[in-house]
Amino acid sequence: MATKTIQVSSDDVTYYVLPGNTGDINFEGNQLDDTIFGQAFSSSETGLINWSVSGNAMYRGFAGYSSIVKRSATLSTAFTGETLAQVGSSQTYRIGDSTKSVWDWTTGVTITDNITPVADADIEEINYLLGEVTFVAGYTVTGPVTADGDYFTMSTYGRANSFSLTQTAETTDTTSFEDAQTNGGFNEFRATLLTADLELSGFYLSSNDGFGDLSSRGEFVLELDVAGDGTSIARGVYKVSSFSQTGDVGGDENYTLSLTLAVPEGVKPFNWYHTSSSAIPQGLLVVQDGWADRTPIYVKYFPEGPANYGYSGQAIVTDASISSGVDAMVEASVSLQGTSTVFEEGTP
Repeated sequence: MATKTIQVSSDDVTYYVLPGNTGDINFEGNQLDDTIFGQAFSSSETGLINWSVSGNAMYRGFAGYSSIVKRSATLSTAFTGETLAQVGSSQTYRIGDSTKSVWDWTTGVTITDNITPVADADIEEINYLLGEVTFVAGYTVTGPVTADGDYFTMSTYGRANSFSLTQTAETTDTTSFEDAQTNGGFNEFRATLLTADLELSGFYLSSNDGFGDLSSRGEFVLELDVAGDGTSIARGVYKVSSFSQTGDVGGDENYTLSLTLAVPEGVKPFNWYHTSSSAIPQGLLVVQDGWADRTPIYVKYFPEGPANYGYSGQAIVTDASISSGVDAMVEASVSLQGTSTVFEEGTP
């Protein structure tokens, strides 16, 4: 017997199963009142149709206790002449020593190519959280590419036993007359502002000094290594927004720390980094990348399996939040806001 399946894709060619065990699809038509004088019953006309898909997805292959939380040191350390290697065939080059990959954005980084400093006009982006530089499309690298600057060391932080990373995207309705007339009367959306708030809970340590971080209003880098092996990590520049602690007499003191992104000027404040050996299922990677890039992904919803009737279309990732604890799976909540036409797959 075929089983329910939700599939996602970044290119509408190769589809991957969303690794969850619950999901739903919803269609809602906007009801336009067209009741007139002389009628005894209210009447309405169906206007634009809005649709969405939601469900969960699991980081299969490891349990939550493997996750590691790290924090950057207060002071940065200088580095010189560190070699950067090309990432695939792209214009991006990444530092080879991963321990020096969190660069201090307040002091800046100098990129050199064959001993010559690279002009700012030839650099598209410096990614301070991953230790990367991306050159503009027309720039030809001679090599070797090296970097001078300052980096932050990262160390285990918090004695946390649970975390919740809220990754959401706001949307704006972009439906025009031309769109609705072409797509059969469906709403169209685009993604706007992203959120990546983080909450940690665990056993209290005075050295963590959550109150001190709150009162100082300082910013620092937090790293979440969901598998604990460095193959899939999230890094962000954070500030503490709230801190609380509680405990009973004779019991352990516990804390809850809420953090929100700080966005230094000219710095991308949050990044995911996945190596080729990452154990995160491809379906979940499609969702995570769609959220981070604010680009629509493709989704197929088959309540009785791919060989049977279902639905397909493009959608905006509005929620890709993840959470876990020491005795739980790492799990994502997934919300996809449909944009434009829904297509029927197979025969009802």
